[in-house]
Amino acid sequence: MSLDKALTAAKAGKTAEVLKQLLKAWRELPTGPVTAAIDDVAKLLEAEEPPIHGKPGKEIEAAWQARAKEGRPESLGLLLSMLLDTKGSGQTLDRLITLVARETDPRLAKAMGQLLEAPPYNGSVSRTLPFWKFVYSWLPKLNDPRLLVLARTLPATWEAKLQSDYERTALNSRLKKAMPELEKAYGEGTPTLSPAEAAKCKEIVETARRIGGGAAATKASNQKSQQDLLREVYERPEDDGPRLVLSDLLQEQGDPRGEFIALQFLPRPTVAQTKRMAELQEQYGRAWLSNIAPLVMKTGLVFERGFPVACRVKTLDTSVEWSTLKEIHGRVPDLDGMHLGALRTVASAAHKGLERVPNLEELQLLEVWFPRDHEVGDRLRKAYGALKLKLKRLVVLTETSNEWGRADVPPSIFDWVFTGPGSQLDALTVPAPMVQLGAWRAVAKKRKLKRLTLRVTMRTQGAFSVTLEGDRLHIDGKPKKVELLGSGPAFELGTAEVLLEGIAAAGPFEQITVGDWKPDAKQRRALGL
Repeated sequence: MSLDKALTAAKAGKTAEVLKQLLKAWRELPTGPVTAAIDDVAKLLEAEEPPIHGKPGKEIEAAWQARAKEGRPESLGLLLSMLLDTKGSGQTLDRLITLVARETDPRLAKAMGQLLEAPPYNGSVSRTLPFWKFVYSWLPKLNDPRLLVLARTLPATWEAKLQSDYERTALNSRLKKAMPELEKAYGEGTPTLSPAEAAKCKEIVETARRIGGGAAATKASNQKSQQDLLREVYERPEDDGPRLVLSDLLQEQGDPRGEFIALQFLPRPTVAQTKRMAELQEQYGRAWLSNIAPLVMKTGLVFERGFPVACRVKTLDTSVEWSTLKEIHGRVPDLDGMHLGALRTVASAAHKGLERVPNLEELQLLEVWFPRDHEVGDRLRKAYGALKLKLKRLVVLTETSNEWGRADVPPSIFDWVFTGPGSQLDALTVPAPMVQLGAWRAVAKKRKLKRLTLRVTMRTQGAFSVTLEGDRLHIDGKPKKVELLGSGPAFELGTAEVLLEGIAAAGPFEQITVGDWKPDAKQRRALGL
């Protein structure tokens, strides 16, 4: 029997053979104890697995594919950790096709399930259709009864994690079609082992750990130390100490993350060092995200002191890896147990879940509709006012309308932002017309704002913005003609003439500065430049 052969191999210190025999046992009887033993023994071998090197792009992809086609069970953990380090669903699909050509393995089945639990690609668009068809089609073929149990929980998981109704509908539709095959493949449930066989699985793992020896045992021990240090980083994200110790340990092991952490602690890195940091993040950044990688979008990812501090997300979960994040762009779900103590900035169209962010300092409310829509306005005020936060900075912007830039929308329409969570605001950004600059200047003084930014129109088509800091005014962007969208009388927003008229009416100012805009001589005189 395969378990007996696995135990014999463990006593002989042949850890790779142990894994091979355990996988044979699992394919005969995919039980929980065998699956757990595979995971534990695989970790011993993964400690010895050399990293996959290469320049980002074709070189790293060729190296990944070459390693995968070797078919060695001990390499699967590394390959799966890089599964989503691709340019999109097409390249990830190519990697999955290579992996399923190997013999079935519970680690691959688990990874396929995780793709469904936290979809890395939108399930409702045509470009990802081949990827999702492939994933669903392979679920019944992976020899893992856990997938049926998981499938039954997916609708509730998607309801909690995914914002898009279209995406949830598309994924549920495909799941419904796949369920008969899943029931047929795994409907009898997860098989069980006898108590003696279950005990033998534990003996195999303990023996492999004790006798497997050599570099694997040493690295496994180091891995434990590494996990301890990672836990300290996540528990104390503001503390440099655990990060620096971790850097030393990883560099001793030849792990590139150790070098990356050390480089990010340099006060003034050279051009070559900055380039090296970018190369390391490009090559390994997704892997360093660990459990949260499927939820983090590829753009907007920023590392500081060796760990992610800013990113764009589809959603969040309770993974400890979120602990170092200071800024996220995306939805915060209403989940207990989220590790968000370091989070200071959230940019989102939703308010749900923000009560789980105790130290939030800046909130960016996006896609807010115009205030004349009383239903939306009342809902916004209620949601905002219910937040148990004391914000320092608030941004209110809209993607879809510039109605809040109307000349007849006074500052009083925004009085609600200074209540509740905004009672201690230092900085505010809102859409507003230049004819209201003087009125807004009075608001800034009354509310003791250190910084007030007025955007003329919506965020994606804004002509420019002006920022007030006391009696100093700074102009960003380039004034241009922007007509009011929607119904009502047509008038121009954003032109240099409108800007200058607003400044003249609201002035004088102690100082006026200009960013990208290059005013002509007449305009410079009007600005006092």
